[in-house]
Amino acid sequence: MGLPNWEKLFGTFGINYRSVANYEDLSGDLVDRIMDDSPLGVVIQVDPSQTYYPRIPNRVLPNGGMESAALHEMYPAPEDRIRQITEKYLIEWNSR
Repeated sequence: MGLPNWEKLFGTFGINYRSVANYEDLSGDLVDRIMDDSPLGVVIQVDPSQTYYPRIPNRVLPNGGMESAALHEMYPAPEDRIRQITEKYLIEWNSR
């Protein structure tokens, strides 16, 4: 999957752009720029091998389509206390 050239895309709309690839890119002037009133596009580069948790897994349907699992089926599973609260809320919500 390709991504757009963010600098050109933001530039098309007259929006300044910053890329953050490492800690050194988080300089004081970036914080100042975020705090002023002008728009600023900031793209934060993430290591492609980074794992993302918690996440909601997808599954492939028999017809080849995709379906996301329900929120309470996230991975890793929430602790029992959180799961009980979530399931109670879902049962109440579905009974409306």
